[in-house]
Amino acid sequence: MPGTTKRLLQGLLNKHREEQKVDVPFKKENTFLFDSEAFRYLALRKNGIQLDNEQTLSYIRSWDHSVNEYTRLMAYVVTRPLHGISKTLSLNEAEQLIRKLSRPIAEIARLVEENIQRARECKEKMRNNPELALQGIPQNNTVVKRLEHPRTVCSCLVCGCDWRRHKHPTYEFITHRTYVKPNKEMSLNDIDQYIDKLKEEERQIQDVYKKLARYLHANAILPINDDFPDYIRYFLREEQMKQSAGARNAEVITNLEKMMTDFISDMEQFKKTIEDQRNSPNATENLCPEDIFILVGTLYHLPINGKQIREQVEGIEYSQGQYSIQREVHIDLPAKAASSKVMLQLRTIMS
Repeated sequence: MPGTTKRLLQGLLNKHREEQKVDVPFKKENTFLFDSEAFRYLALRKNGIQLDNEQTLSYIRSWDHSVNEYTRLMAYVVTRPLHGISKTLSLNEAEQLIRKLSRPIAEIARLVEENIQRARECKEKMRNNPELALQGIPQNNTVVKRLEHPRTVCSCLVCGCDWRRHKHPTYEFITHRTYVKPNKEMSLNDIDQYIDKLKEEERQIQDVYKKLARYLHANAILPINDDFPDYIRYFLREEQMKQSAGARNAEVITNLEKMMTDFISDMEQFKKTIEDQRNSPNATENLCPEDIFILVGTLYHLPINGKQIREQVEGIEYSQGQYSIQREVHIDLPAKAASSKVMLQLRTIMS
């Protein structure tokens, strides 16, 4: 291998073995070297740059080498044992679903805290003015507005962070005021019961999401970067700005801070023991990918906030699908491509 490529690749595989406990052999049979000289040749020709015979022959040798390496690669692949991809696909679908939930869960967490505060304020006002019972309990309701293109959001005062650290929301979470009437003749006890229902849903949401996050840490195909604490921090800054402007939301801020601290503590504790549990039958709390969809379904069916969670996730899925369609580029190959050297060798290998 040219330069330091071999040493760097060995270091990467060693790190993978230490962190993931998966040993990937590094030998000639499963190592393939391609270079970009052929692409450079095409770029030069397309831009009208003339090459002498010696340069052209060098690029031809490079191309032939890459074709031979590709042939070796495909010959190696067809000898490998078949892999049941259904489990991998199911795991990937579960993983993608959990990743989509980070912002919706954080948005709903703040919404629930705001609505608990609204209900308590309503209760205090009703003590002095019982006629307010006719209006109902003021609550913040939400509408999900899909965006045509993702927006880059950064709350840094002086931004010097990598763009990948920013949030790229695909929808707006628009809040408006509504009124809830548990009964025709609402009493203070009805408000207490409604607050209890909000708290119970909040507990269920946090419990389910922690299970999903632990499952993700134990089984993720891609590296984990849990966005949930980041979204809570972002919402905390917004609530603190409201407080500075005169809003009485100290309880919302306190509860969001506690929620974030508890979540981070739970995840840290889980990560400390995950290596010891990796070979244990209880490593992922006996969850399988199918269980993930059932757990998420319980969130969707929550009587107060389930609809908002579902709409947010569906908005993310719709936007991602639209962006994928917009990024797709269809290329029509010339008819002679079917008889090229590469295709002929591929047919020989696969036959």
